[in-house]
Amino acid sequence: MSNKSMSVQFRYADGMGFGTEESRDQVTKIIKEDTGSDIWPSTRNIPPTNFLTLSERAVEQLRAVEGVVLLRAEESDSTK
Repeated sequence: MSNKSMSVQFRYADGMGFGTEESRDQVTKIIKEDTGSDIWPSTRNIPPTNFLTLSERAVEQLRAVEGVVLLRAEESDSTK
């Protein structure tokens, strides 16, 4: 698997969109290991949509987390 940067949008599958404590912990761990930060932007609506840039490896890890819905995962344009 390559180490491409991916533009990602995701949310949690539950009605309010905040996920379970376990799924939030898993997501935070994946993102922190990949980006070095446990803070990322999200919308303020319910359910919130989270968006950030992750490696292809981290995107695959997010896909494996129960209760996480990937809305978009596209290769980032690295020429900008």
